Amino acid sequence: MRGYRSLRTWGFPAAMWLLSRLTILAAILLLVRLFPAPAGSSAALGSWRSLIGWDSGHYLSIATTGYHYVNDGQGYNVAFFPGFPLLIRAAMSVGIPP
Repeated sequence: MRGYRSLRTWGFPAAMWLLSRLTILAAILLLVRLFPAPAGSSAALGSWRSLIGWDSGHYLSIATTGYHYVNDGQGYNVAFFPGFPLLIRAAMSVGIPP
C-alpha cells in the first residue's frame, strides 16, 4: 500500500517534469529548424549536435588545459563546474579521445 501511495503522490509531479523536458526539447529542435545557423559555422551541424555545441568548447578546454582567467573583457571558462571536465580528463587518461 505504501508503494501505491508514493506513486500517487509523485506520479503527477513526475509526469509534469517529464512533459516540461519534452516540451523544451521540442521547442529547441523546432527553433534550430526555423532559424538555421549561418553556413560554415560550428552550430550548423544538425539539430542534435547543436544541443551539445554551446558549452562543449569550454568543457574541452578545461579538460585539456585547465582553467584560465585573463581580465580582458572576453569569455572565461572559470564559470564552469569541474565535474564534466574531470570526467572527460579521466576518459582521456584511459585512451578515449575527447
